[in-house]
Amino acid sequence: MTSLNPVHTVGQQMDEVLRLHTDLDAEARRSACVEMLESVGISRAANRLSAYPHQFSGGMRQRVVIAIAMLARPRLIIADEPTTALDVTIQSQILKLMRRQIADKGASMILITHDLAVVSEMADHITVLYCGKVVERGRTRDLIEAPAHPYTRGLIDSIPDPANRHARLKQIPGTVPDIRNLPKGCNFRDRCPRAQALCAETEPDLRPQNAAQWAACHYPLQPGDSA
Repeated sequence: MTSLNPVHTVGQQMDEVLRLHTDLDAEARRSACVEMLESVGISRAANRLSAYPHQFSGGMRQRVVIAIAMLARPRLIIADEPTTALDVTIQSQILKLMRRQIADKGASMILITHDLAVVSEMADHITVLYCGKVVERGRTRDLIEAPAHPYTRGLIDSIPDPANRHARLKQIPGTVPDIRNLPKGCNFRDRCPRAQALCAETEPDLRPQNAAQWAACHYPLQPGDSA
Protein backbone atom coordinates (compact mmCIF):
# COMPACT_ATOMS: atom_id res chain seq x y z
CA MET A 1 0.00 0.00 0.00
CA THR A 2 2.95 2.36 0.56
CA SER A 3 5.20 1.36 -2.34
CA LEU A 4 3.75 3.93 -4.73
CA ASN A 5 4.50 7.65 -4.41
CA PRO A 6 1.17 9.45 -3.85
CA VAL A 7 2.28 12.69 -5.58
CA HIS A 8 3.30 11.11 -8.88
CA THR A 9 1.06 9.43 -11.43
CA VAL A 10 1.29 5.71 -12.01
CA GLY A 11 2.68 6.41 -15.50
CA GLN A 12 5.49 8.58 -14.13
CA GLN A 13 6.51 5.90 -11.66
CA MET A 14 6.49 3.19 -14.30
CA ASP A 15 8.35 5.39 -16.77
CA GLU A 16 11.11 6.01 -14.22
CA VAL A 17 12.05 2.32 -14.25
CA LEU A 18 12.51 2.29 -18.02
CA ARG A 19 14.39 5.62 -18.06
CA LEU A 20 16.87 4.30 -15.53
CA HIS A 21 17.32 0.78 -16.89
CA THR A 22 16.75 0.95 -20.67
CA ASP A 23 17.61 3.10 -23.70
CA LEU A 24 14.00 3.32 -24.95
CA ASP A 25 12.67 6.67 -26.14
CA ALA A 26 9.59 8.29 -24.58
CA GLU A 27 7.12 6.78 -27.04
CA ALA A 28 8.54 3.27 -26.68
CA ARG A 29 8.52 3.60 -22.89
CA ARG A 30 4.87 4.62 -22.89
CA SER A 31 3.95 1.68 -25.11
CA ALA A 32 5.83 -0.69 -22.81
CA CYS A 33 4.03 0.71 -19.75
CA VAL A 34 0.62 0.32 -21.38
CA GLU A 35 1.42 -3.24 -22.45
CA MET A 36 2.61 -4.18 -18.96
CA LEU A 37 -0.45 -2.68 -17.25
CA GLU A 38 -2.68 -4.63 -19.63
CA SER A 39 -0.75 -7.81 -18.90
CA VAL A 40 -1.44 -7.47 -15.16
CA GLY A 41 -5.16 -6.99 -15.76
CA ILE A 42 -5.58 -3.20 -15.54
CA SER A 43 -8.37 -2.13 -17.91
CA ARG A 44 -8.11 1.09 -19.97
CA ALA A 45 -4.37 0.98 -19.36
CA ALA A 46 -3.50 3.95 -21.59
CA ASN A 47 -5.83 6.21 -19.64
CA ARG A 48 -4.78 4.84 -16.26
CA LEU A 49 -1.18 5.98 -16.74
CA SER A 50 -2.27 9.52 -15.84
CA ALA A 51 -4.06 8.39 -12.65
CA TYR A 52 -2.64 8.70 -9.13
CA PRO A 53 -2.30 5.78 -6.70
CA HIS A 54 -5.25 6.91 -4.56
CA GLN A 55 -7.48 6.44 -7.60
CA PHE A 56 -6.75 2.70 -7.60
CA SER A 57 -8.11 0.01 -5.28
CA GLY A 58 -5.73 -1.97 -3.06
CA GLY A 59 -5.72 -4.92 -5.43
CA MET A 60 -5.06 -2.68 -8.43
CA ARG A 61 -2.15 -1.00 -6.66
CA GLN A 62 -0.68 -4.44 -6.00
CA ARG A 63 -0.96 -5.13 -9.73
CA VAL A 64 0.75 -1.84 -10.54
CA VAL A 65 3.64 -2.68 -8.21
CA ILE A 66 4.01 -6.06 -9.91
CA ALA A 67 3.96 -4.32 -13.30
CA ILE A 68 6.74 -1.96 -12.16
CA ALA A 69 8.78 -4.91 -10.87
CA MET A 70 8.46 -6.72 -14.21
CA LEU A 71 9.03 -3.73 -16.53
CA ALA A 72 12.81 -4.01 -16.79
CA ARG A 73 12.56 -7.80 -17.27
CA PRO A 74 14.54 -8.72 -14.13
CA ARG A 75 16.06 -12.16 -13.80
CA LEU A 76 15.24 -12.24 -10.08
CA ILE A 77 12.30 -10.78 -8.17
CA ILE A 78 12.28 -10.52 -4.37
CA ALA A 79 8.68 -10.39 -3.13
CA ASP A 80 8.29 -9.61 0.58
CA GLU A 81 4.73 -10.41 1.78
CA PRO A 82 3.23 -9.46 -1.62
CA THR A 83 -0.36 -10.30 -0.63
CA THR A 84 -0.52 -8.65 2.80
CA ALA A 85 -3.88 -6.99 3.61
CA LEU A 86 -5.60 -8.41 0.54
CA ASP A 87 -8.81 -10.42 0.81
CA VAL A 88 -8.61 -14.05 -0.26
CA THR A 89 -10.18 -13.47 -3.69
CA ILE A 90 -7.76 -10.69 -4.65
CA GLN A 91 -4.88 -12.66 -3.10
CA SER A 92 -5.64 -15.62 -5.37
CA GLN A 93 -5.75 -13.33 -8.41
CA ILE A 94 -2.43 -11.70 -7.50
CA LEU A 95 -0.70 -15.06 -6.99
CA LYS A 96 -1.93 -16.36 -10.33
CA LEU A 97 -0.79 -13.14 -11.96
CA MET A 98 2.69 -13.39 -10.44
CA ARG A 99 3.08 -17.00 -11.53
CA ARG A 100 2.04 -16.15 -15.06
CA GLN A 101 4.32 -13.12 -15.29
CA ILE A 102 7.30 -15.07 -13.96
CA ALA A 103 6.68 -17.89 -16.44
CA ASP A 104 6.16 -15.52 -19.37
CA LYS A 105 9.20 -13.35 -18.61
CA GLY A 106 11.53 -16.20 -17.64
CA ALA A 107 12.26 -14.78 -14.18
CA SER A 108 12.87 -16.41 -10.80
CA MET A 109 11.38 -15.24 -7.51
CA ILE A 110 12.32 -15.30 -3.84
CA LEU A 111 9.07 -15.14 -1.86
CA ILE A 112 9.36 -13.95 1.75
CA THR A 113 6.22 -14.70 3.76
CA HIS A 114 4.75 -16.22 6.92
CA ASP A 115 1.86 -17.69 4.93
CA LEU A 116 2.65 -21.35 4.25
CA ALA A 117 -0.53 -21.69 2.19
CA VAL A 118 0.89 -19.10 -0.22
CA VAL A 119 4.30 -20.77 -0.14
CA SER A 120 2.88 -24.20 -0.98
CA GLU A 121 1.10 -22.72 -3.99
CA MET A 122 3.96 -20.58 -5.31
CA ALA A 123 7.34 -22.08 -4.40
CA ASP A 124 9.38 -24.98 -5.75
CA HIS A 125 11.69 -24.99 -2.73
CA ILE A 126 11.25 -23.71 0.82
CA THR A 127 13.76 -22.40 3.35
CA VAL A 128 12.41 -21.99 6.90
CA LEU A 129 14.17 -19.52 9.20
CA TYR A 130 13.90 -19.10 12.96
CA CYS A 131 15.71 -16.28 14.77
CA GLY A 132 17.49 -15.45 11.53
CA LYS A 133 18.93 -18.92 11.00
CA VAL A 134 17.95 -21.66 8.57
CA VAL A 135 16.27 -24.51 10.46
CA GLU A 136 14.97 -26.47 7.48
CA ARG A 137 15.03 -26.42 3.70
CA GLY A 138 13.88 -28.70 0.92
CA ARG A 139 11.48 -29.22 -1.94
CA THR A 140 8.08 -27.75 -1.24
CA ARG A 141 6.05 -30.94 -1.45
CA ASP A 142 8.51 -32.93 0.68
CA LEU A 143 8.71 -30.25 3.35
CA ILE A 144 4.96 -29.64 3.57
CA GLU A 145 4.04 -33.33 3.65
CA ALA A 146 6.83 -34.47 5.99
CA PRO A 147 8.56 -31.63 7.86
CA ALA A 148 11.61 -32.63 9.86
CA HIS A 149 11.93 -29.61 12.16
CA PRO A 150 9.38 -29.09 14.99
CA TYR A 151 9.09 -25.38 14.14
CA THR A 152 8.07 -26.20 10.57
CA ARG A 153 5.59 -28.74 11.92
CA GLY A 154 4.14 -26.07 14.20
CA LEU A 155 3.74 -23.61 11.33
CA ILE A 156 1.91 -26.19 9.23
CA ASP A 157 -0.33 -27.29 12.10
CA SER A 158 -1.36 -23.67 12.78
CA ILE A 159 -2.98 -23.34 9.33
CA PRO A 160 -6.80 -23.41 9.71
CA ASP A 161 -8.47 -26.52 8.32
CA PRO A 162 -11.46 -25.57 6.10
CA ALA A 163 -12.88 -29.08 6.54
CA ASN A 164 -13.00 -28.70 10.33
CA ARG A 165 -14.12 -25.12 10.85
CA HIS A 166 -15.06 -25.50 14.51
CA ALA A 167 -11.78 -27.05 15.64
CA ARG A 168 -9.60 -25.06 18.01
CA LEU A 169 -6.70 -23.41 16.19
CA LYS A 170 -3.30 -24.80 17.11
CA GLN A 171 -0.45 -22.52 18.05
CA ILE A 172 3.23 -22.73 18.88
CA PRO A 173 3.58 -22.13 22.64
CA GLY A 174 5.84 -19.46 24.09
CA THR A 175 7.43 -16.47 22.36
CA VAL A 176 10.37 -15.83 20.06
CA PRO A 177 13.56 -15.16 22.09
CA ASP A 178 15.27 -11.77 22.02
CA ILE A 179 17.36 -11.76 18.85
CA ARG A 180 19.97 -9.62 20.70
CA ASN A 181 20.38 -12.18 23.45
CA LEU A 182 19.82 -15.63 22.00
CA PRO A 183 20.05 -18.62 24.36
CA LYS A 184 22.81 -21.18 24.22
CA GLY A 185 22.04 -24.25 22.15
CA CYS A 186 18.95 -24.49 19.98
CA ASN A 187 17.04 -21.20 19.73
CA PHE A 188 13.73 -23.07 19.48
CA ARG A 189 14.22 -25.37 22.46
CA ASP A 190 12.01 -23.45 24.94
CA ARG A 191 9.03 -23.81 22.57
CA CYS A 192 9.79 -27.29 21.31
CA PRO A 193 7.88 -30.40 22.51
CA ARG A 194 10.84 -32.62 21.58
CA ALA A 195 13.56 -30.66 23.42
CA GLN A 196 16.00 -32.58 25.60
CA ALA A 197 19.15 -31.74 27.57
CA LEU A 198 21.36 -31.74 24.47
CA CYS A 199 19.25 -28.98 22.94
CA ALA A 200 20.30 -26.57 25.71
CA GLU A 201 23.97 -27.38 25.27
CA THR A 202 24.71 -27.47 21.57
CA GLU A 203 23.27 -25.62 18.59
CA PRO A 204 22.28 -28.21 15.96
CA ASP A 205 23.87 -28.11 12.52
CA LEU A 206 21.89 -28.27 9.30
CA ARG A 207 22.01 -31.96 8.38
CA PRO A 208 20.51 -33.94 5.48
CA GLN A 209 17.33 -35.83 6.33
CA ASN A 210 17.05 -37.36 2.87
CA ALA A 211 18.37 -36.65 -0.61
CA ALA A 212 16.59 -33.29 -0.89
CA GLN A 213 15.76 -32.13 2.64
CA TRP A 214 17.89 -30.66 5.46
CA ALA A 215 17.02 -29.76 9.05
CA ALA A 216 18.89 -28.23 12.00
CA CYS A 217 17.54 -30.38 14.82
CA HIS A 218 19.05 -32.87 17.27
CA TYR A 219 15.81 -34.87 17.33
CA PRO A 220 14.16 -34.35 13.92
CA LEU A 221 10.70 -35.57 13.12
CA GLN A 222 10.29 -38.70 11.08
CA PRO A 223 7.60 -39.14 8.40
CA GLY A 224 4.27 -39.62 10.16
CA ASP A 225 5.30 -37.88 13.40
CA SER A 226 2.82 -35.23 14.57
CA ALA A 227 5.19 -33.21 16.78
